[in-house]
Amino acid sequence: MFASFLFTHAVRQNARFNRLLPWILAGFFMAGIAALLASLGGNMTPDDRYTNVTLMMVYRAVALAAAVFSATIVSQEVEQKTIVYLLTRPTSRATIIFSRYVGGVVVVALLGMFMQFCTGLGAYGPNVLSQGVFYRDLLAIAIGSAAYMAVFLLISLLVNRAMLFCILYTFGYETATGNLPGESYYASIMAHMQGISQHAMTSGSSNRTVSILTGQSSSNLLTGKVSIPVLLIVSVVAIGLCMAWFTHFEYMPREDAE
Repeated sequence: MFASFLFTHAVRQNARFNRLLPWILAGFFMAGIAALLASLGGNMTPDDRYTNVTLMMVYRAVALAAAVFSATIVSQEVEQKTIVYLLTRPTSRATIIFSRYVGGVVVVALLGMFMQFCTGLGAYGPNVLSQGVFYRDLLAIAIGSAAYMAVFLLISLLVNRAMLFCILYTFGYETATGNLPGESYYASIMAHMQGISQHAMTSGSSNRTVSILTGQSSSNLLTGKVSIPVLLIVSVVAIGLCMAWFTHFEYMPREDAE
């Protein structure tokens, strides 16, 4: 019973308008970019515009949103001095953190799907709902959100200034591993999301800058049959470690917190 309260409370807290507004505006911006790319001329098709914006912006926005929302799961209770009160309830620490994790995943996944829909509208117009790749992207975002949230939550439990590490992972590590030769992309959540969505190579993939930003410069051989189980396992293992760590270590309120 209390677990469901924690879940709904986490969803309501994360879904406050002032927290959603930047991501909503980002979705409109992505739609505008996908539409404006058509005016650049050349041989850029709607598929190219959709793929470029998705891989350059939407997937990274999902990772960034996961970093932002996962950072609040523990920090809000610590800084607002409510965690001691919560831990006196007849609810295990593992239940507390898992319920808040699931609430965060729901919000991040829905925001990602909204941004993906906006991108599809900008590239395909009303025909976005008839594109198979769009639905594969929605699946990739849902599973990727769970993986990112679990990994970033674990980082926030282990280190201070977790946001910095999460941003470095998203914009540094994943960009690097997605563009290195060999099979280093197996360690990238974003590469597995691409494996699920199976975007075709774009006409601009021969451009070095574009290929680096989209992650299409490596020979990514991942498929949904591989990537879906991998991301699910990553999510389960990471959140399991989070629950175990949060259960056995203390997180005391900061006296200087407001």
